[in-house]
Amino acid sequence: MHSLLRQTAELAFEKTQIQNNAHNRALDEIEEGIKLRDEKTARLKAQRLAQAQIMPPSKTRKTKPKSSIKAH
Repeated sequence: MHSLLRQTAELAFEKTQIQNNAHNRALDEIEEGIKLRDEKTARLKAQRLAQAQIMPPSKTRKTKPKSSIKAH
């Protein structure tokens, strides 16, 4: 009887460990994606700022596009 209880407990523990490992792998993948996104954002921001120093944005005024619908 003792060995049956022990086997059941070991199987339950193994199942929990497998689920925990899968959860940790999923979290690692999410964190890696966030890290890559943040690195890309920083790189693009640095490029944008460098480009703004080379060619400052033009001071032209933007006008609203005229509506093609005529009021009666």
